[in-house]
Amino acid sequence: MDHTLQKQLATQNAIQNAKIDEQSKQIAEMAAMMKQMIAGQLIPTQQQLPTTGPITVNNGPVTQQQVNNTGPVTTQHINTQINIIQPWDGEKRISVTAEMIAEAFTENPRLIEYCKMNDTEKTNPEGAGPYVLEALLALTRRAHKDPASRNIYLSPKRADQVMVCLIDGSWEVRSLEEATRMMFEGVAKEIKQVVRTTSEREKLSLQVQGSASYIPMMYEDEPDRYVALAKKPVSAHLTNTAPALKNKK
Repeated sequence: MDHTLQKQLATQNAIQNAKIDEQSKQIAEMAAMMKQMIAGQLIPTQQQLPTTGPITVNNGPVTQQQVNNTGPVTTQHINTQINIIQPWDGEKRISVTAEMIAEAFTENPRLIEYCKMNDTEKTNPEGAGPYVLEALLALTRRAHKDPASRNIYLSPKRADQVMVCLIDGSWEVRSLEEATRMMFEGVAKEIKQVVRTTSEREKLSLQVQGSASYIPMMYEDEPDRYVALAKKPVSAHLTNTAPALKNKK
């Protein structure tokens, strides 16, 4: 009986190890592609851009309890998770945290100036417009600092189009105007979420709380205006985050 159990266990382990080897190989290939993209060795195309995540491999433990009380035989437990790209059509196409807001409003000279204005100045459509646009752009840039959050690239074919990464791993072409609007809507939504959540709002000074809370309101009053004004700076931002740019250095 011991011999039979050991043979069954050996067969089971062999199958399990083969699966682990194959999944590890796939993970290594995807990780290598992502590393090349970040290093600027690949130019993103619909075929080459990495897929969305997370991809999880969770194998084991595989245990066979022997009836002769010699004890359990257990293979190594493997739990590997790789987050590739935050999908454009997921729950959050762009993530803005309280920490990002605090940094933007205390490090960006224009936003520091905005914080010093009175409420009337902060809500004046003409005078406050450039500061509101700066806040939207500054938070978009901070949100894209992590390569895994870069779910949008300029199209290599047309300057007025972008490619966005979807949940199913495919890349879809959108207009730059539409994508800018959706990013700014996401930033505005994230700011509102932070200022409405006590635990998150408390991470901001009272001055930053008061200033940041005006950004969504001002944007939502004139979204077309801010999207139009943001065309060139957003295009420049997406150019700066393109992996291929580093090849020219």
